[in-house]
Amino acid sequence: MIKVCSKYSGWQTSLANIRMLELSNPDNKQSYVIISTYASFIRPAHFIELNQFPKNKLLLIADEAHNMDAGLIAKRLNDIKYSRRIGLSATPERQFDEEGNARLMEFFSCDGAYTFEYSMAEAIRNKALCKYYYYPHLVKLTNEEMVQYIELSKKIVKIINREDDDS
Repeated sequence: MIKVCSKYSGWQTSLANIRMLELSNPDNKQSYVIISTYASFIRPAHFIELNQFPKNKLLLIADEAHNMDAGLIAKRLNDIKYSRRIGLSATPERQFDEEGNARLMEFFSCDGAYTFEYSMAEAIRNKALCKYYYYPHLVKLTNEEMVQYIELSKKIVKIINREDDDS
């Protein structure tokens, strides 16, 4: 297993060794697990390295898959060579983003329906989740608070979209 992120040095060497093995023996049946953060995966140099394997040997499992249509990764969706893709998400649909939802459905080959759904009710019945009660308390922002919210949101988006940040 190779972990691709800024905290683990040496992953590039491990990846190069696997790539060398694949080039020298294309019929190799060995499996590999490469785990990457979104931030590392999308960095230009890393993205090229992680996309160099034969596409029939690649499997992409995207946790919190709804995030794949945001920021820099959304711009790279068409460049991801992985032909086998699994998207995991407790909230697979992006709120107020029908175009993004359509792109993700196409990317994961969902054809408008999910392969597998596990509802909260079913999870509670199966004791995978404990029973709980949900009481939303809606609060409206004042005009001044809304201005602050928008300013902070713009700052957050800038931070998220920075290419040199791997945290």
